[in-house]
Amino acid sequence: MVIWDQAGFHPQPELPAVPARLPRVSLPPDRPELNPTEALGDVVKDRMGNVLWETRADREQATGEELRPL
Repeated sequence: MVIWDQAGFHPQPELPAVPARLPRVSLPPDRPELNPTEALGDVVKDRMGNVLWETRADREQATGEELRPL
């Protein structure tokens, strides 16, 4: 199952199509509280914003450290 939050950048023609075997559930637009992952993104962005990472691996490690307690 794919939960589709109908954000302005979804769907884009250049993104791969969702396989037909996966059902897609569309959330109402402008209702981020229905998508629990939105809250996680806010926590990570608040703690890690405005940081220039040397490498992608450094950023991924820092993200993991922020999410681990959650």
